[in-house]
Amino acid sequence: SVEEFKPSITMIGQIKAGKTSLVNAMVGMPDLLPADVNPWTSVVTSLHMNSVQAEGAPTASFQLFDQEEWDHLVEKGGRLGELSSRAGADDEVEKVRDQINQLREKTKARLGRKFELLLGQTHNYKYLDDALMQRYVCMGDDFDDPDMQDPQGQFADITKSADLNLKAPAIPIPLSIRDTPGVNDTFMMREQITINALRTSRICVVVLSA
Repeated sequence: SVEEFKPSITMIGQIKAGKTSLVNAMVGMPDLLPADVNPWTSVVTSLHMNSVQAEGAPTASFQLFDQEEWDHLVEKGGRLGELSSRAGADDEVEKVRDQINQLREKTKARLGRKFELLLGQTHNYKYLDDALMQRYVCMGDDFDDPDMQDPQGQFADITKSADLNLKAPAIPIPLSIRDTPGVNDTFMMREQITINALRTSRICVVVLSA
């Protein structure tokens, strides 16, 4: 039936092309996802609007990479590394692997013993605010102050996906919109995350900067 139809739309495009701002406008919540100049989307973020939710279901849910997925990224460069390897682009494979190893060491240094404990976890919240989104979804520049409480991007580099359940009265049907990392990001791991998102999409919207 029409009531059960829930199309899934994935937004793709270059970094800073305006994907996140467009998603915010589409759902009628201009400040929902951070779209500042410095932070950028590093996580596939799914907005589930008007979905029927079980009682007690979280408003925001963040799935972290598990150990096996992280090992796959480190050893083979993930899906992008596999494709590059098949194409004989060994330099690209090595570049992806080096980037991921650097990220892993940087993340372990920042999170310490919590790094292994966090992998594979799902963090659920009954609320949604800007600080929460920046903690899990927006990749910051650097983390110079290790004592900083809940810094921007604290968990962004180990977060695989974010799911937000929202009510959108202006939209007449259940609808899922996914915001993705930019496909021309110099950090190739985010490009791979976007490729993975496309494999389960029904509709893709390419956003071009004017």
